Amino acid sequence: MDDSHRSHRDLCTADWSRPDPPRWNGSVARALHAHPEILELTRFAFKATARRELECGLFWYGTSGDVDSTVHGIVVPSQINSWGHYELPEHAIDELSEATRPRGWFNLAQVHTHPSRWVGHSPYDDRYANSRNALSLVFPSYGRIRPLWPVSIGVHEFLEGRWQRLADEKVPLRIVFDSTLSIPEILDLRPRNVH
Repeated sequence: MDDSHRSHRDLCTADWSRPDPPRWNGSVARALHAHPEILELTRFAFKATARRELECGLFWYGTSGDVDSTVHGIVVPSQINSWGHYELPEHAIDELSEATRPRGWFNLAQVHTHPSRWVGHSPYDDRYANSRNALSLVFPSYGRIRPLWPVSIGVHEFLEGRWQRLADEKVPLRIVFDSTLSIPEILDLRPRNVH
């Protein structure tokens, strides 16, 4: 079947890749520290939407110093999910603040899924990124599969005035796994009937 007979959804979820610009390969000034279980816990948080083939978003929250930061929690906000994107209703931002401010946590990374294996930043991702001061991670295949770290996950940072995907060899310098840290807790703020 040629592409003219395929639905938009089929084309977006097919195993294809948009051309990626060259990856950022400059120096890494800061490090985000996390327990290595964070990847599996993040996939666990995506489980309900992955089963239904819906995109989902969540945030890695924690504390931040002058140079380095540490992830303490995975926060899943209330959201509207569809097969091709997710969005946060206005009340979700207030709920995020109410859940994290008393703990002294800051948003360190926004994390969301894509339908296919392509984990670049789409123009929609660029426009609606929660913060240019946080990393932006993209998990493939709605989070259904266990991705290879770091090659299968898009790790993006706002550098030189735009979102850029970090080169694979730079990712372990920017996100450092440390098994001596506490395993992050999951704060799921979605209504109970969603998961």
